[in-house]
Amino acid sequence: IFVGNNGSGKSAVLDAIAEVWFKENYPNHSFVRISIHPNLYSTISTATGTTKALTLDKLNQLIADIKVLLTTLCESVLAPDELVLRCGQLLLNSTLKPQSIVDTYLVSFETEPF
Repeated sequence: IFVGNNGSGKSAVLDAIAEVWFKENYPNHSFVRISIHPNLYSTISTATGTTKALTLDKLNQLIADIKVLLTTLCESVLAPDELVLRCGQLLLNSTLKPQSIVDTYLVSFETEPF
């Protein structure tokens, strides 16, 4: 769920609606609020709560890691059923599993230093 703050308070309302929708449609899953952000800093007046930042640096790292995985799979000369198994093996040893994505690429916001 992506959130932002435009100063109008609408963000909190949209965030609450998105949270309710997610919980109703995916009752057995957890979620992490994220915001794609140029850096990990928020202003004092912005309440980030538990929202995590996907900074541009971390986004580029994620893209690079996905590219390595896809390149490895595309360059392999395997039968389709073996390719599925190889993909599973690569994913198990990668940072592209759900919790690993959270732990590796998402960062907590910090208050902007002045």
